[in-house]
Amino acid sequence: MSDCPAISVLMPVYNGMKYLAEAVESIRAQTFRDFEFIIVDDGSTDRSLQMLQRFAKDDARIRILSRPNTGIVGALNDGLAVARGQYIARMDSDDIALPERFALQLRYMQAHPELVAIGSSVLMADPSGRALKDFTACTDSQKLRSNIVEIKDIGLIHPTLMARRDVLERVGGYRQQYNLVEDFDLFFRLLDEGELGNVPEVLLIYRQHQASTNSKKHQIQRELMLQCLAEHRQRWSLPALESPLAPAQVAAPGAQNSMWALWAIEGGHPATALRHALIACFRSGLAPHARKCLNYVLHTLSHRPPQAKL
Repeated sequence: MSDCPAISVLMPVYNGMKYLAEAVESIRAQTFRDFEFIIVDDGSTDRSLQMLQRFAKDDARIRILSRPNTGIVGALNDGLAVARGQYIARMDSDDIALPERFALQLRYMQAHPELVAIGSSVLMADPSGRALKDFTACTDSQKLRSNIVEIKDIGLIHPTLMARRDVLERVGGYRQQYNLVEDFDLFFRLLDEGELGNVPEVLLIYRQHQASTNSKKHQIQRELMLQCLAEHRQRWSLPALESPLAPAQVAAPGAQNSMWALWAIEGGHPATALRHALIACFRSGLAPHARKCLNYVLHTLSHRPPQAKL
């Protein structure tokens, strides 16, 4: 590895033991190998740090920063401060990067000098890593800009981010006042410097988790997104958007599993769809939304053409 690697990978970790090994190994297995892997242990109280130290003994590309817990914004900024690569790649400790991720993203960045940062399409997966469906990211830079400015979507999936390091430093990294929506705020500020894009290929397995039944966090996120949106639209002399976000709601028991079941049917994973439809019924006490989901899954499966035998 050269003194200044092409890519610095930033991954914050807080009590990430359950999925940490898979995430780390997926980065170590990249076909493009000229990178440093900066892992920021954000005051974990489980054995995440000990696991990371074992990985670091086996791979000189791994650099560990261990520090008291401050949250993701502080962890990412501390990692960015010591990064040496021309490009910064984000990674989360519960996702899985596919082997060609860095090679394809780097090639895409080099072929599109107008882009200051990119993401990619992802495969949505349930907590156990079972495939749900592909999420195809927008690759049209102008449409992507419009979608972000009008809050039609987030723009880039944060753990797929690859950005030019000098641009990230120029915009000031991540901002603490937008903790919980730090990616949304960053994308607005990156648009001051150039265009954003996405590699069309699926390059990350994006693990989904159960949403909290407590709406407090979701309400805070909503308020921060509205504040962030208002700040940047005012800064760009754009009019305020009328009712840009729906009110935060408490998720009904089993609602997350119902959604995963529908995603899995759409993605062509019938066994996973049936599994989550049944879990939704169990968790909700056979609530109407869960029964409706299960009936839809069963109806779809009964009308699915039989697969040819291999």
